[in-house]
Amino acid sequence: MTQRYLALDGLRGIAAIFVVIYHMGAIESPSYPFSSAYLAVDLFFVLSGFVLSHAYDGPLGCGMTLSQFMARRLARLYPAYLFGLMLGIVALLITADKISSGKFATALITGLALIPVPIELSKEPPIFPLDGPAWSLFLELVVNAAFALFFPRLTRRGLLFIILTSSIILVPLAGLYGNLNLGWDVPNFWGGFPRASFSFFTGILLHRIRPEGVQRFGIVIMCVGILALTLPIPASAHAKYDLAFVLLLAPATVAAGAGLRLSGLLAKLAEICGDISYPLYIIHVPFVVMLKSAAEEWTPLQTFVANALALPLIVTAAWLLAHFYERPVRHYLSSFGERAGLQVKQQA
Repeated sequence: MTQRYLALDGLRGIAAIFVVIYHMGAIESPSYPFSSAYLAVDLFFVLSGFVLSHAYDGPLGCGMTLSQFMARRLARLYPAYLFGLMLGIVALLITADKISSGKFATALITGLALIPVPIELSKEPPIFPLDGPAWSLFLELVVNAAFALFFPRLTRRGLLFIILTSSIILVPLAGLYGNLNLGWDVPNFWGGFPRASFSFFTGILLHRIRPEGVQRFGIVIMCVGILALTLPIPASAHAKYDLAFVLLLAPATVAAGAGLRLSGLLAKLAEICGDISYPLYIIHVPFVVMLKSAAEEWTPLQTFVANALALPLIVTAAWLLAHFYERPVRHYLSSFGERAGLQVKQQA
């Protein structure tokens, strides 16, 4: 990540922390602060499109294959996910009253393969019951594959066609479901595809049009985008609110963040936020499941205090995971891939 995009690292980390707070309690009611934080996922998709366009437009244009690209994406995303999956097993063993061995085996196999199959294993959403956030990881990999597979056709006109088509689908979906919190459960699973495609390919287009980002009023726009994730919005207003955020504010926030230049302490903090963002997102749900199980008979005040104490601990766990597991594993996989590629070239 170049220096000019450090603000995007910070944005991603802040949004990931908001998602943790959302799952800790704000999910229970639209009147709670952070009850709109599920929209951080749309922000993640825009960020992903912007950053992958920056990193891979050149290599894909020079002949990188789909398999090479996806191998790099899996090397980046799978190690932390695997850790989150193992944590999910621990959480299930601790919190479940009874576990069906057949369902558990199926959930484990499909989870390891990142295949979305509905399995009623616990109180958690059934698509990826061992690590709930994997639904968005699955969609991320789908749009990533489409990016590499159709790269030659992803001109500005092609991107606009995908973006416009996805937005046309999202508008009635928002009215049908009352919001755009789609993709994570069986009834709304298919709604995750236009949600991911709109934001991801919008991120690509943003980078292609203005890789330097937006400087004018950038800090104001970025702050508004962050604030929008924290506001308690009435359920009756979420359809319009979510559409406004996804279609307008999330892209504007990423464009604004790309234009910010950070230095000194702010740059360091943003870098740390970037390091923890993905590990925090992919491992936090098992921790929250265990915490909620322990807090079933606690008072609201006790639960609030426990969540307040647990949040920095989960963030610290994500930082440790990033530095002492994810980074070394990614380095090994990258080195292994480079050695394997060299051997293939030598044999050829």
